[in-house]
Amino acid sequence: MGSSFDWSDEFRFDKHTGRLTSFVLKTPEAGLVDPEVARVWLALPRQTGIPVLEDRENGFHIDPLDLRFLANDGRALVVTDASLPRADGDSLRLAIDTDVDLLFHRGRYLGWILNNPVAHLVAEPGDRIPGSDDPRLHDLLREYLTLVVQPNIDRMSDEDPAMREALEALEARIQASTPSRHARWKAPWSGSLRSFIPDRNNLGNKSGVRGWASG
Repeated sequence: MGSSFDWSDEFRFDKHTGRLTSFVLKTPEAGLVDPEVARVWLALPRQTGIPVLEDRENGFHIDPLDLRFLANDGRALVVTDASLPRADGDSLRLAIDTDVDLLFHRGRYLGWILNNPVAHLVAEPGDRIPGSDDPRLHDLLREYLTLVVQPNIDRMSDEDPAMREALEALEARIQASTPSRHARWKAPWSGSLRSFIPDRNNLGNKSGVRGWASG
């Protein structure tokens, strides 16, 4: 059993034990996390554990998250609700896997952190996850996450020439920097866009980040 899944994160729990069994995390495109708020959460110690659902009789919904932030060193992607406060004594950074943390404040789920995001980045759905970091991609990933966000996405839909030029320039830099690994990457100009999505089928598998454009 689990949350309904539309534009929000999805969590599935064992109906007998209540333990988390799988999840899908979605990267929002509404804006960027305040860097100072993100840094405070990144400084919070990780505590290993698995969420357990107490009320297993009723369905539930998780509100979509709003904002994202890539750490300056490229080692963490932070995704949060717009209301996320600075971390304090009521905050929890729950490490549910090697590279995945869920963020809670006063018991409420407010976001997640993907550590070493470049190690999970692939060019197309179904590609093999590289499993290793590539510092050459840190600045390129940051530029992508900063560029492909509102209100720029609306400008993409309107086929704004300046946005097209910026996306094509980014595509050229990506292919020039890593021609073999990212030869199939293409600028998300037309059609729908789904950004970087950690996707876990079960807790025994390594999470992956997928980035692709359709259309």
